Amino acid sequence: MEREEEDSVSELLRDRFRVSTISIAEAEAKRNDMEISGPVMTCIADLAFKFTGSGSTFANEDRNNSG
Repeated sequence: MEREEEDSVSELLRDRFRVSTISIAEAEAKRNDMEISGPVMTCIADLAFKFTGSGSTFANEDRNNSG
């Protein structure tokens, strides 16, 4: 049961982090008269989350799948 709760919390944090990252990227792009595509923003947000430590569950999955 704890694993499900951890996964749920991790998913919620990832979603919030993604929204924040996308919002910042859009604001910066607008400020510089540029555009950024949705898929690129999503990818950047996912990678940023993965390497913050909050995404340690995802990093562990990658390590487990690489060997």
